[in-house]
Amino acid sequence: MQSLHRWMLGRVNTPIHPRLQTRRFGRCLISSAWAWLTLCALTALAMPVRAATSLITNGSFETSTAVGSVTLPPGTAALAGWTIVAKVYITAPGTTFWPGNSTRWISLVDQQGNGSMEQSFATTSGKTYQASMRTFNGSDKYSGGKPTPNALTVSATGNSALTVMNTPGQEKTVTYEFTAIGATSTLRIADASGYASNAGWIDDVMVKEAEAASVTLGSLAQTYNGTPKPATATTVPANLTVNFTYDGSASPPTAAGSYAVVATVNDANYAGSASGTLTIAQASATVTLGGLAQTYDSTPKPATATTAPAGLSVSFKYNGSTTQPINAGSYAVVATVNDANYAGSASGTLTIAQAPATVTLHLLAQSYDETPKPVFATTVPADLTVNFTYDGSASPPTAPG
Repeated sequence: MQSLHRWMLGRVNTPIHPRLQTRRFGRCLISSAWAWLTLCALTALAMPVRAATSLITNGSFETSTAVGSVTLPPGTAALAGWTIVAKVYITAPGTTFWPGNSTRWISLVDQQGNGSMEQSFATTSGKTYQASMRTFNGSDKYSGGKPTPNALTVSATGNSALTVMNTPGQEKTVTYEFTAIGATSTLRIADASGYASNAGWIDDVMVKEAEAASVTLGSLAQTYNGTPKPATATTVPANLTVNFTYDGSASPPTAAGSYAVVATVNDANYAGSASGTLTIAQASATVTLGGLAQTYDSTPKPATATTAPAGLSVSFKYNGSTTQPINAGSYAVVATVNDANYAGSASGTLTIAQAPATVTLHLLAQSYDETPKPVFATTVPADLTVNFTYDGSASPPTAPG
């Protein structure tokens, strides 16, 4: 592109055609020739875009009257732009012990932990802003041989705090999004681990107004299969990183149910979010009834069921009741899977057959005396009710015969 610029600028005021005039406009040429306009467009595309200015003063901590690597006590004015709330530690200029190119870092620990600092800046109420900073856990190098994880919190006026965890030796850039609630906002960064000498460091703090991005949720209707079911999101502009929470947790759910989903853009230049409900439906289960033909023995006669997948809990109803039947007869059975992740049922008829009984008749030989002559019977099992007929009639006979 630079050679193209030189070629263009070298031909300023050089006629392309006797009737065509050219004119310098900045670093571009304007001409009635379409070729020249195309070259101008290419030149404009090649020009760099200036990054947004941070609202934070001295976010790299380079402007400081502190000499060497020292503790900055609460209230000190040694660090331009910042208010030291609880003592912190600043590295000497030119320090190369920590990663990156910045020459001064701030430790929120200073051998005792619980350091904090803050800065206020002008904002517009209702607008979304993004704070970013580099964080580093140097406890693997600067804790007396006792590497420990560290935690810090980032918060802004009227917004929930973000907790950042770093393992020993871990460096990462953290982005914190907040919505201004007034004409001034205060960004506070504080140690949250309280460990001595675990060297939780920060640098390159920036705050800028975030450009709006739209987020559209997807994959909100899924079916249980034992694996996590994350939602998806598309963004405008495309391919922005999006963080998800499910009922407040970052872990995608597995179990069937409904979950409140919040998708938030995680980008240094854009802000946006969307919310919805992820529904994981119960998976289908098959139920096969068994034990539908039984014989009375004075004990309850439940039906049985097998399921696929195996081992699912099943509840039964017999003619609408959960009580298992005892007496001989026919009962409408409904077996329903009772499981948070599976749904299924089956119906059938349970038949309890009458049990066999023996009957022994007595007084089968009697003498006429003008009175009815009934017989009687004994049963096994004992004391069963017995109905009698005499030549088809329920009345005991009287006459000889």
